[in-house]
Amino acid sequence: MARVIFINRYFFPDHSATSQILSDLAFHLATTGHEVHVIASRQLYDDPNAALPVAATVRNVSVHRVASTRFGRVALAGRALDYASFYRSARRHLAQSGSARRHGSRQN
Repeated sequence: MARVIFINRYFFPDHSATSQILSDLAFHLATTGHEVHVIASRQLYDDPNAALPVAATVRNVSVHRVASTRFGRVALAGRALDYASFYRSARRHLAQSGSARRHGSRQN
């Protein structure tokens, strides 16, 4: 089956709407045999100070959590910085994991 990679700031166990929708979809695809990866932040929507594990496997979904700023939802500028830093970290994670994957495949 295909490898699927989702990027969303929030994922299970978070209760935000996008987290719930993505979690349902990711878990469903994993049960149908897809290799599912999710890149999310280490925060919870209602708790910007949360520090979820950097890596975990939940119901056959590989969850990769990246760092981002923690201004929270108080001010629009802080929220914008949180999103920008999350997407920058997610892009860096994708680049690093892609580089490691290519390097590993050359050794085999």
